[in-house]
Amino acid sequence: MNCHTCHTDVLLTHRVEILDLVENDAQDPPKAFRTAFVCGTCYTRLDTVDAVGLIDGRMYKLDEGSRFGKATLYGRSIFDYYQRRQALKLEPANAS
Repeated sequence: MNCHTCHTDVLLTHRVEILDLVENDAQDPPKAFRTAFVCGTCYTRLDTVDAVGLIDGRMYKLDEGSRFGKATLYGRSIFDYYQRRQALKLEPANAS
């Protein structure tokens, strides 16, 4: 598993709703929070009073539901199960 923010290979990750805070120009659509997996170190950096942190030169913001230690901790088997479940949601209903 790789951390979304620092790209480190880790054994445990936190599932969070995160927003990449990048410079917006007029043509960009509004940014939205997305599900991502971050390592414990990055989660600690982001789980602060303002929920914003600088990691590897990029700014990130945590959603309220992922703050104050509420992010679920995933190991390899739970992460793999989550990935399979998400893949099933993307399959067309009438695939033949």
